[in-house]
Amino acid sequence: MYISSTLYSSRIKSSTFPLADQIERDGCQDWYRLKRTTYQICKEIYYSTLTWCVGLLLDLLR
Repeated sequence: MYISSTLYSSRIKSSTFPLADQIERDGCQDWYRLKRTTYQICKEIYYSTLTWCVGLLLDLLR
């Protein structure tokens, strides 16, 4: 029910206010880009920490 009403309202909005629809779409893309960048940063931190911990363990085992 919610999905169909959202689709309907977005269809009305895009036909009546194309600029508002464009702004909304750009905002979503910015949000997606921010999420992806945050994910990349977290992944890099995770892997660098993991590499450091493994290196430390190997040094301790020697």
